[in-house]
Amino acid sequence: MVKKKYVVITAIVLAVIVLVSISGIDTEEHKIKKQFDKFSELAAKKPSESTFVMARKAKDIAKLFDRQCILNTRFEEILGQYSSQEIQALAMRVRLMFSALSLKFHDIGISIAGEHRADVTFTAKLSGSLKSGEHLSEVHEFRCVLNNVDDSWVFSKFELVEVFEK
Repeated sequence: MVKKKYVVITAIVLAVIVLVSISGIDTEEHKIKKQFDKFSELAAKKPSESTFVMARKAKDIAKLFDRQCILNTRFEEILGQYSSQEIQALAMRVRLMFSALSLKFHDIGISIAGEHRADVTFTAKLSGSLKSGEHLSEVHEFRCVLNNVDDSWVFSKFELVEVFEK
């Protein structure tokens, strides 16, 4: 009888573990990847997008960023430190240049550095059509830092990784 009791208890514990893992309790890595997914969704622009939708998306993009964010790239036009309001204005300005836009993130490698910081490496592919008619497709490697602020991961630094061609 005692043996059956242990088998039943073990089965219940295993079932609970399986249900909890299936139910979607997010790991920190999963939460961070969701932020990249949100960024990609908000960056996407269709030719039919209205100005109102564009402004809302720019505002929502800014919510993904910390109060101050450092952009360290070889592009002098965007090199520097930005407030979330400046990120919103930058997102709006970039989106206005495109009639269609897509931003995808690949090979996301996450290293949690304590409770409030994550170091992430990834490949970003930006493609789209400029309003001038020119088509653009670029792929770049980045390192970035996300901070956990009020239980939400936000971008605080982007650094372009120079990849040398052979």
